[in-house]
Amino acid sequence: MMPLPQIAVAAMENWGLMTARTDIALFNPAVHGAQWELTSRIVIAHEVAHMWFGDLVTPRWWDHIPLKESTVSWFMAVGVDALYDDFNFKDEYFVLYEMMRGMDKDSSVNSREMTAG
Repeated sequence: MMPLPQIAVAAMENWGLMTARTDIALFNPAVHGAQWELTSRIVIAHEVAHMWFGDLVTPRWWDHIPLKESTVSWFMAVGVDALYDDFNFKDEYFVLYEMMRGMDKDSSVNSREMTAG
């Protein structure tokens, strides 16, 4: 992972290289609090998951981005839980935040049906 002091997004996965803002890539507990540590874990795990689901396994049509993003979000949660045993990420964050946010967006009148093809 390459820390970058000025980047428009929190992090980005590319073929063989991840970039992230310096404050995310080089988390320092003496400077940043527990919430920022969780944010750093989430962002890095999300980008690692994107190196597979998005770079290597990409939907044929971009209409299927929700499927790719939901898969990445799930493996992000699995990855954080596998690496850190101090927080039950899947139950305490993923289910309560990511799943509920997804269901809320899916119930919107602006949601589009995912179709094959």
